[in-house]
Amino acid sequence: MDRHRVLGIATDLGSRTSHTAIMARSLAIPATVGLHDVTEKVESGAAALLDGYTGLLIVNPSPETLAYYGKVEVRQSEVSKELCSAARAIGYDPGWRSHCFVGKH
Repeated sequence: MDRHRVLGIATDLGSRTSHTAIMARSLAIPATVGLHDVTEKVESGAAALLDGYTGLLIVNPSPETLAYYGKVEVRQSEVSKELCSAARAIGYDPGWRSHCFVGKH
């Protein structure tokens, strides 16, 4: 899977322990699974925002929603950097699966 082309995954079937969810987590790709009939209701090419933390798929998000989630993304990135720095400061190597390496490829 090309990580630069796949920005998120939304599926009709699945659970937190499904192959898709596990793979997405390991690649730090947002995913929401088990949306029942999402592939029937959302048209191909529609603008969508995927919140993998809450399981929301927002189709055609408003400018306000995009601004809100932009702030959420910035804050999440800041927290992730802080956690990685703290882990390294105590000598812990987060390893290759860590989100510490996201964006450094």
